[in-house]
Amino acid sequence: MSNSAKGGDVTTIQASPEEKPKGILDALSELEYYYTQELKGAVLDGGFFTTKQRFSFLELGFRSTFVSSLITALMTPVAIGVVEKMVPVFGSTEPNLFDTVFVFMLTLSYLIGYAFLIGRGSMCFFGEYTHQMVKNLVGGVIAAAVLKMGIIFILFHFIYLKIFTPEKITSFMLMLGKNIDIARLEAPYKWLLEFRPVFLTSAYFVVLSTILFVAIISGCYFKALVRNKKIKEATLLI
Repeated sequence: MSNSAKGGDVTTIQASPEEKPKGILDALSELEYYYTQELKGAVLDGGFFTTKQRFSFLELGFRSTFVSSLITALMTPVAIGVVEKMVPVFGSTEPNLFDTVFVFMLTLSYLIGYAFLIGRGSMCFFGEYTHQMVKNLVGGVIAAAVLKMGIIFILFHFIYLKIFTPEKITSFMLMLGKNIDIARLEAPYKWLLEFRPVFLTSAYFVVLSTILFVAIISGCYFKALVRNKKIKEATLLI
């Protein structure tokens, strides 16, 4: 329906019935739809976004981010190993600049691409209804990213301190030496000892990449806040 407000018409519409989005693209599409309606002057009361929907968007943001980002983070030691010239890339352990950049882009491309996708979605709010949608979806995404960061940070430190210790590596090689010529195990033994610090480097790399991920999304969100403020101020002057 339409109500007269300060000489203009305000359209009040009701949100669609509660339906759980099947995936992140469904949630973003729904968000974009209501955002467009609000920009056109429609008024959606924040109360229409029910508790069930809040948990649905929060859970979706968390679920869509956690597993995929965890798997990506677990691949970090490989990328660091390439840079440290311990893991071969394109058949060589002497990577050039292109090889190094390629490996890092492969490691970070999903994270950065997903951050900009969610960041774009985090800008799709104007009224209270879409603002609630964004806060719950982004809240779930960031919570998953931070939890992933904590798990990987602890896991890599645990591997460094408890599993890849010189004593355990030596014990493992001695066990293999019962069936394999000990001379053949010398190179793997040295490689494991040299690879060990990679887990520490990877742990801190995951922290930095997660900070970048959160910063991209947060930057987009605060940019939208500034944009909305300017639009509302301009509307009041008309």
